[in-house]
Amino acid sequence: MNHSITSHPCDNVSLAQLTELAQSGNSEAQYILGRLYNDERIDGSEEDKLSFYWLQQAAEQGHCEAQYWLGLRYKDTPTDMKDNTLALFWSEKAAQQGHHHAFNTLGWVEEGETGMEPDYAQAVAWYRKGAEQSHNLAQYNLGRMYHSGTGVEQNDTQALYWFKQAALQGHCASQERLAYMYGNGKGCRKNLSLAALWYKKSALQESSYSQYQMGYCYYIGKGIKQDYQQAIYWFRKAADQGDNDAYNSIGWMYKCGHGVEQNYSLALEWFHKSAECNNSSGWYNLGCMYRDGYGTAQDLQQALYWFKKAQPTGKWNVDEEIRKLEAQLHA
Repeated sequence: MNHSITSHPCDNVSLAQLTELAQSGNSEAQYILGRLYNDERIDGSEEDKLSFYWLQQAAEQGHCEAQYWLGLRYKDTPTDMKDNTLALFWSEKAAQQGHHHAFNTLGWVEEGETGMEPDYAQAVAWYRKGAEQSHNLAQYNLGRMYHSGTGVEQNDTQALYWFKQAALQGHCASQERLAYMYGNGKGCRKNLSLAALWYKKSALQESSYSQYQMGYCYYIGKGIKQDYQQAIYWFRKAADQGDNDAYNSIGWMYKCGHGVEQNYSLALEWFHKSAECNNSSGWYNLGCMYRDGYGTAQDLQQALYWFKKAQPTGKWNVDEEIRKLEAQLHA
């Protein structure tokens, strides 16, 4: 029996014809039918069950993609079909046929992310197999394991290498990690210009952390020419995604009039947004605003409250401020 379809059946075969092909034992049709039902499914629905069924039929015939997707379905489904043992079984079947996505999935499983007992050395071995086939997520994960020294001897030079391989393929998180490595001299000489370059690449892919870092680089001129307008642009981009450090930085720029017209009321608003996210810089800056009466009436009780919130973090030397405020309030 011929188990191949010469052209993509979604283009020129109806669902009924595809089903007929699948029922006749055509593994490619079974796989595509499983994927079609997967795309249309609601978890636990009839389509969901049909997705499992047809992927299973194709996987049992040795269809590599079906084996990989069946492993994913067993790993990720929130229904009672979830089965980590079967997820591992089918992912290994796909990996035995050289499926590079399956290598990464197996590494993830071996890290214990599905609740199984972790085997970090085995996770590294699977990630390496995927990384050596240029799978960017496996490269990222292998870099991550080298950086943390999990399942392998800690080695920032190797971490940098694998982050760079993935970053060159456009992998956003790897670009972010690579920027961090260059910016902190991890596995290389510190290079702030390269750090800024890679943060920008990641920021353009909507990483809120990298957008914040780009704002900071522009604000202080770190690896790039100082530019308050660019700083506020990137801080706003990060803030739009809920980054609380960006909230605080925008507040600071309004307080100082850097890149924007000085506005204490808006500064106070942004510091409040940051403080509400438990950002210690926001707490401290609110304490200063209420102490000095910037953007609001002076309120020493509120100042004391926010300084005390910031005190346990140890980031801000507020002990003397608290002592003075308590003395004033009890005078």
